Amino acid sequence: MSNHIYELRVYNPFLLAGAFIVCLAGAWITMRLVVRVSETAGRQRIGWYFLAAMAGASFVWCTHFAAMLAYNCSASVHLDPFETVLSLLAMFIAIPFAIMAAVRLHGRGGCLLGGVILGLGIASMHYIGMLAYHVDALVVWNPWLVGLSVVIGIGLSVVALTLALQSASLHRQVEMTLAMVGAVAGLHFTGMAAMHIVAQPHMDMTGDSVQFQAIGFAVIGGSMLTIIAGIACYVIDGSLRQDSYRELHRMAMSDALTGLPNRISFNERLEQEVAMADQSGQQFALIGIDLNKFKEINDTRGHAAGDVVLITLAERFSALLGKGEFVARLGGDEFIAIHRTSDRAELHDFVERIRHALNQPIPIDDYIVTKVCGDSQRA
Repeated sequence: MSNHIYELRVYNPFLLAGAFIVCLAGAWITMRLVVRVSETAGRQRIGWYFLAAMAGASFVWCTHFAAMLAYNCSASVHLDPFETVLSLLAMFIAIPFAIMAAVRLHGRGGCLLGGVILGLGIASMHYIGMLAYHVDALVVWNPWLVGLSVVIGIGLSVVALTLALQSASLHRQVEMTLAMVGAVAGLHFTGMAAMHIVAQPHMDMTGDSVQFQAIGFAVIGGSMLTIIAGIACYVIDGSLRQDSYRELHRMAMSDALTGLPNRISFNERLEQEVAMADQSGQQFALIGIDLNKFKEINDTRGHAAGDVVLITLAERFSALLGKGEFVARLGGDEFIAIHRTSDRAELHDFVERIRHALNQPIPIDDYIVTKVCGDSQRA
């Protein structure tokens, strides 16, 4: 009586497609979380380590089991729950140690060690998972393909970590994601090709494919929830960083009291106006504004009253500005305005609007400042 060797064949392409989608999305967010780990420190870095481990272990494990359950081995099969959970745990432990090695040991040496740890973690997850895949038949492994699968996993993991820790760009993001997908998918499918089922005649060659399909889709759904949670955390953190950067930039370029642009902002605007004038030939005017009664107000009414004057004038200046017009506070009671035009009538109108704002009464408690207009200088 001769034995028969059966190769594993795909019987559910939808399950396989779902595994690929999870692999692609999970690889992208995991690599982005690796980048975030490298950019942070302290307790925040610990949090990103945990998220990277959770997202990475989830997508690698899901890719493996969903793709494995998409195969038909033509024999009775059951999954061992302990070994299944152990395979997930192996990946969850490997990822943070791999990232730690790559981030803390700077340079190629760190990425090489991290890639070895990550590749061995993927291999451990895969082959522990295959041990959980109990087949009621003799299983024969091709050692050359097993070795090749481990080499693929390690090599592409090294590439993925190296790219992740380089300067960020869309091109780099695509490359590191594809490298990570290649590490997981390449190891998995090479490892599956190394597995052969040796069945004897009259052996029961039927399996519960419907149950495995249900398990596979459930695994995909659960993993996608974890990946989506990781993406949400990453996006929220990125949004908060951008908001913080914009606020810091606004504070650096604005006067703290009045909210008007400060001297730094004025200098930048002046450089822009000079460059535009050189290119287009259009002229612009600089108008210096100095308040007459400001020292008197500070001396008789106190600095709080002087602040009211400055804030009120700043609000009026902001309200009167049109296209090509700019007002900044240089410090103390000094303001400066820019008006972009070659039309003297338009310039005169702008100066009159500023003068009108300065000459309007400013109430301060029971006292009214009637005029703070000073001399203006044009350039």
